[in-house]
Amino acid sequence: MPVFYNKVERGNPANPSIPKLWYPVLKSTGLVKERDVARLLAEETTLNPKEAEDELTVSPASLSFGADGGTRQITVGGNVSWTVICDADWISIGIVSGSANVTAVANPLTGARSTTVVFSGGSLTQTVSVTQSGFNQPPPVPSSDGTLSALSLSGGVTLSPAFDPGVTSYQATVPYATASVTLTAVPNHAGSSVSGAGMHSLTVGENVFNLTVTAEDGNRESYVIIIVREGNAAGIEAIEAPAVRITAVYDLTGRLVAKAPAGAVIEWRDLPKGRALILVTESGKRLKAMVAE
Repeated sequence: MPVFYNKVERGNPANPSIPKLWYPVLKSTGLVKERDVARLLAEETTLNPKEAEDELTVSPASLSFGADGGTRQITVGGNVSWTVICDADWISIGIVSGSANVTAVANPLTGARSTTVVFSGGSLTQTVSVTQSGFNQPPPVPSSDGTLSALSLSGGVTLSPAFDPGVTSYQATVPYATASVTLTAVPNHAGSSVSGAGMHSLTVGENVFNLTVTAEDGNRESYVIIIVREGNAAGIEAIEAPAVRITAVYDLTGRLVAKAPAGAVIEWRDLPKGRALILVTESGKRLKAMVAE
């Protein structure tokens, strides 16, 4: 009856990469000559070789990349053939003998991101965790924009000229009954601030208001608004087209409104209507009047 005789460590000639295994050698109960043992080994006359357990190792167990990305190597060991996968689109893997080169592209996001690289072989699975830090975005450059995007007066008072961010000087005229006005100014850049806006009392005559826009970087732009409040027009009656010839027109504060060239007169149709004015005649006489519309 046959029995086991010793054991021999042998590799697989068809696949030398597979680790060698221990094989028990068959013999009879009688004496076995050395040449017979050699023949048995050559003919691979063996009984149920003792199978080795699957082995699969990876090192390191985790990888860390900076925001700029790069390549890291994972060393793979064991006695099984293996494959490797990663589902992240920012990771690519190159396989070389006994290792895997893991490459991460640059992270354009400010937040960190992570994924896993999975190795499979035989009945085993090994996982390597991969993390990448976020992009450190430099602080924004402070804006130097000190302009306004809007400027207006309460009560429907019209500015002259019409608002334009590049124009920094404006005028407006209000009737005597308007004792105050509110300036509304909106900076063009959200990080800029405006001083000088709000409600302002008006005296008869010229009122000068200064608006200052301060940009994020400290740059400042100034806007000047001149508001003329007319004098009390009580007792002034409206007049029709006069027989006199008008050479100059002033408002009740004494500010010149219109003046004819030397030797000429102002046409009646060109006179401001519905406002209390001082009309200067050709003879130099001054008339307080409100020109009828």
